[in-house]
This record gives sequence, structure tokens and C-alpha cells, in this order.
Amino acid sequence: CMKKPWFVRLSALSFVIYGLHAPLVAYAINAIFPLVQNIFEYRLVIYLLLPLGLMVFCIGTGIILRNLLPKFYALATGGRGL
Repeated sequence: CMKKPWFVRLSALSFVIYGLHAPLVAYAINAIFPLVQNIFEYRLVIYLLLPLGLMVFCIGTGIILRNLLPKFYALATGGRGL
């Protein structure tokens, strides 16, 4: 996988994904469950789709922070992924 340029770019954001996903899961579940209670098997649907959405959000946040605020990004991640 490390021969793929896209994988190397995304792996540089692993700390951002790690640091953001845990608190976001708790808040997102509490926010989304009441909105989708009418969907059949909504808990399973959320269990399968929420991680994908959070990964996209975390990766996007990491890319934006790294490009717009590189000093803050370096401080927040301990210099990982620069």
C-alpha cells in the first residue's frame, strides 16, 4: 500500500483521524439517532455508515488544517504527517 501515493497522503493524517473520531462518534450518534428512527434497522445503518462519514470528515479537517494552519497542525499533531 505504501507504493500508492494516495495511501501515503492519507496515512499522514492518521493522527488526526485517531484524535477526532472518538469524540465525534459519541456526539454524532446522539444527534443522528433521533433523526433516523423511522428507518428500518436504523441502528445497523448508522453503525455501517457513520464511520465512513466520520473518516471523510476527519480527513477533510486534517487536510484543511494542514494547508491553512500548518503551525497549529504541527503543534496539535506533534509534528506528525507534515
